[in-house]
Amino acid sequence: MFTLNNQKINVSQFNGGEINVRLPNFHLTLLERHARYTLTAILKSPADQMALPFVVDALRRAYPNMILELLCPYFPYARQDRVCNPGESLAVKVFADLVNRLDFNRVQVWDPHSDVTPALLNRVEVRHQGCFVKPTEHILTPDLVFVAPDAGALKKTAAVADAFNRPMISATKTRSMSDGKILGVDLVNTEINADAYYLIVDDICDGGGTFIALAELLRERGAKRVGLHVTHGIFSRGFSPFKGLIDTITFTNSRGQKPSERPDFLHRVQPDLIELEQLP
Repeated sequence: MFTLNNQKINVSQFNGGEINVRLPNFHLTLLERHARYTLTAILKSPADQMALPFVVDALRRAYPNMILELLCPYFPYARQDRVCNPGESLAVKVFADLVNRLDFNRVQVWDPHSDVTPALLNRVEVRHQGCFVKPTEHILTPDLVFVAPDAGALKKTAAVADAFNRPMISATKTRSMSDGKILGVDLVNTEINADAYYLIVDDICDGGGTFIALAELLRERGAKRVGLHVTHGIFSRGFSPFKGLIDTITFTNSRGQKPSERPDFLHRVQPDLIELEQLP
């Protein structure tokens, strides 16, 4: 999905799979053609990713003097930020190189998986995880404890816990390097308070295996309330695996989720992020 200052850009595919881009009539005056515009790109599929350079080419052919910025909330391949096994590509660098070649005036991404993504992008602006953990009722409960699900999330979760002046605990995760499966989770020297509300915080939920295993462990140790906050909600296995383990799930609409797409239980989209934010 692509929009230019909230106006939708039409992207389709021919029968052979090739991308076709057709701009709507934006009715830009000569003066406006020199203005700053934000291209919002929701890149959920390889077709979306392939469409990005075509959209930019169409815009620059039609309006060669416009100043173009990119808002890409969920940056593709950010999790593939290292070569784990011989023969793999460094996928995040490949896609970052593509974005850099498009020569945006600015690129904004939300809560990338690691510091590798912003290090690879030119003129990048990062909205960090703490921007999206809002002081809602369940966040402000006095017995809240933040949970870092693994070593990679430790630094970001600590920053959020400090911002809300709440305690934090951490977990460790063992993952198979060959197929990515979760082999086990454990808590780091932690006693569980049955009266506390444990909020797991991370950047991405794909299938949710880490969070499900961690929630099971927290409840086995005595936790009665467990929540999950992620910036990017993929939920490739749906929401049913979380039922009975995680009470509340919050996430942004970085992948284009709409309020009408909410399931009947468990979660809510952050209310102030239902409509995609634009760069100032």
